[in-house]
Amino acid sequence: MLKNIKNIFTITIFVIFVVFIIKYYFSDKNILYMNKSRSSYTLSDGINLPILENDTNNIIIYNND
Repeated sequence: MLKNIKNIFTITIFVIFVVFIIKYYFSDKNILYMNKSRSSYTLSDGINLPILENDTNNIIIYNND
């Protein structure tokens, strides 16, 4: 009997935890925060990043032993 109560309590706590996580993740406050954070990654400021040359040609040295 005590084991069943313990299992029900554990499952209940787990379900409550998951519900609160999902509720926070889809909240308007979190969505606005994520959008503000993501907008800082855009290159709309006119920044031109340099294009690096490919220096990976012939980097594998085969041993013919």
